[in-house]
Amino acid sequence: MEQQATATAPTRLSPPPEPPLPARPLRGIRWVFPGNAHAPTVAGTEPTVVGRSRKCCGHRLDGPQVSGQHAVVRKRRGGFGILIRDYPSKNGVYVNGRRIPPDEERELSAGDVVRLGEFVGIVDSLATGDVGRPLPVECRQVAMPCEAEGENKGRRAAKQLLHIVIGPATRGEWERIELAAATGCSVIIIGETGCGKEYVAKALHAWSKCTGHYVGLNCSELKGDPGLARARLFGVEAGAFAGAVPTKGALRDAHGGTLLLDEIVDLPVEAQPLLLRAVQERLVHPVGAKRPVEIDVRLVVAAQRSLAQEVREGRFREDLYQRLNDLTVELPALRERRVEIPFLFLTALAASFSTAQGARASSPIDPAEVDPCLIEQLCLYRWPGNVRELTKVARYLRHFGDQPAEAGYRFRKASLPAELAFDPPPEENGARDQKDAIDLRRLIDAIRDHDGHIKPAAAQLGMDRARAYRLGKRWGTLAAKGAIEAPRDEFERGLRERFLRGGG
Repeated sequence: MEQQATATAPTRLSPPPEPPLPARPLRGIRWVFPGNAHAPTVAGTEPTVVGRSRKCCGHRLDGPQVSGQHAVVRKRRGGFGILIRDYPSKNGVYVNGRRIPPDEERELSAGDVVRLGEFVGIVDSLATGDVGRPLPVECRQVAMPCEAEGENKGRRAAKQLLHIVIGPATRGEWERIELAAATGCSVIIIGETGCGKEYVAKALHAWSKCTGHYVGLNCSELKGDPGLARARLFGVEAGAFAGAVPTKGALRDAHGGTLLLDEIVDLPVEAQPLLLRAVQERLVHPVGAKRPVEIDVRLVVAAQRSLAQEVREGRFREDLYQRLNDLTVELPALRERRVEIPFLFLTALAASFSTAQGARASSPIDPAEVDPCLIEQLCLYRWPGNVRELTKVARYLRHFGDQPAEAGYRFRKASLPAELAFDPPPEENGARDQKDAIDLRRLIDAIRDHDGHIKPAAAQLGMDRARAYRLGKRWGTLAAKGAIEAPRDEFERGLRERFLRGGG
């Protein structure tokens, strides 16, 4: 049978469909001070009265500075926004450090800081299980953990280290670190400077059953010098070259223990294959040695940016990355987890007293002794130095800000160091820029997690598509004012162009 040929038009490839939108997140105010002991206030379509009264309030905050009916919270109809207004109350409603007028209903965004009396809260997305439930008891402690009966010294040391770095919002990382410590696997720690990467590495070592030493080496010291990198990592034998001083090197110093290679991206490319071979074969070749030396080391590496991204941009070997990537621990910047700031601050403050009074001393810190305005100020600060800077502030208050009990609060806002003694910016300019910068950074990170799709990323954050594009178009303006970083890599540069074009 004769077959009839049919002409077919060339097919046009359509772009891949965007993934389905996630369910709209619940939004509410998570009360983080004092003590995290209250369930979050969830914004519903019907107004919720917040205050001290048992009879009249849909959400009760029991404190002497809270009015019987203090504030009204509701969700904007047909949108994600949360609205709050003063009932009115005696002590007022404060949003981002400024009291809102009694006749004004203020819209709140994710990350906003709310203060009602002595209660400080952060506007946050809530999981379904969070509704009506406060944080777990172990997340509310503000003292350094004391020795439990039968608890070994290493476990106690690890808990003390992690309590300064990890709070309720990143509790899952704590559990992963504890599991990894028992396995001996290699660990990658990602986080900005000051996020506590070294604390995590030391906790891994303390939690493990290693009998050797913990050794740290900052690869920034080796940048651009492959010879120095080889000597510092693998050691030098006597007579290797004229004037050679014999050294064991970091890998042999850490034999039987843990080696942290901080800023691993700065390790010279020429030294990376040598490190890969040493890790795979568990052998090192010291400079000038005739025979290799056997090693047994847990390797922990730290970086400020994703190593996968460094591999894609050609600054790190993929085979070495794959060998090291047994587990990756990510420590978010402190400004991205405001809900943890009060917990981490009180823990760091307790640690400063414990250090002065002995490692097993319980802390004298009581949240009732801390000025809520101080906590509010800490939550509003951007923390460029992250946990390291927060710990420094806690030590400063321990030495210079501890006031007599008769002076009112023991730790007051007026005692903060100069860099934190700022006034909230005017609502019409600085506050808007700060809020938009925080929202834009969260949006950028969410778009990256959604493989470049803007709409589902915005929906996950409780943000409509129009708001997302308005933020994206302000990127250049916010960067020029120093409120946010300019695009840092090829992905962000392309994303900014998409925002300016207005395409999805």
